Amino acid sequence: LLHLCLSYLFIYSTTRFSADGYYYSQWAKCTFSSDDLSDVEYIETYIFGKTKEVQFKSSWGIYVGYTDLGMEKAAYWNNISVVEIARADLGVCKEIIFERNYTAMSKKVEPTVKLRSLKHFVSTYSAMLICSAYNFYPKHINITWLRDGQRVTGGVTYTEEMADGDWYYQSHAYLEYDPKPWENISCLVEHASFKQPRTYQWDPSLPGFQKTRIAVGAAGLLLGTVTATAGLIFYLRHRRGESGGGECRTGLFK
Repeated sequence: LLHLCLSYLFIYSTTRFSADGYYYSQWAKCTFSSDDLSDVEYIETYIFGKTKEVQFKSSWGIYVGYTDLGMEKAAYWNNISVVEIARADLGVCKEIIFERNYTAMSKKVEPTVKLRSLKHFVSTYSAMLICSAYNFYPKHINITWLRDGQRVTGGVTYTEEMADGDWYYQSHAYLEYDPKPWENISCLVEHASFKQPRTYQWDPSLPGFQKTRIAVGAAGLLLGTVTATAGLIFYLRHRRGESGGGECRTGLFK
């Protein structure tokens, strides 16, 4: 099973002949792009040398010739049982795909969802948020923007599910809006890998770089406090030790 350009290719059979420097081959394959196998297509191709001579597609239901000899063959095969056998091979395709690829077709991978703000953009709105879903399977996903629990319809843009080329997909939803105090902005994601839809809350309190600065500052303050406390304890113990030694020497002198 090969993943090629949003579709799947399953090689059903191949036949090759060569003689006197000429090369003849027959390719039978099944293609599909949906999980329910609703768009499975059986394709049978005959090639002489590097020229496609005859081809059958289940969506056509007949053989089509591409050369003079190929057109003669196609006309002949369409009038005998050969074309009926080719039409029946569509069912064989579905059986083979289902039996051999059931695990892959039933696989479900949860998306990784991230919310972020976009700083530089041209719009009549003063802010833009992006809700991104990465590395999910199967393909279909539904992303909805919510504002105070209500679905947002204005200023919303969605991308189609985009294939990463490794069985996984990604999708993005954009929200252009004017922020208001105390409002609740969230991203609702629905996917087959979830038992129920999940809501991801946007925290507009501080930009990411300011949060980082605060975290670093807090860590520095904590480290400074610990160091100062340790120094004070050491100083007090050292001073007490000197005082005790002085009293002892005074007593001995007396």
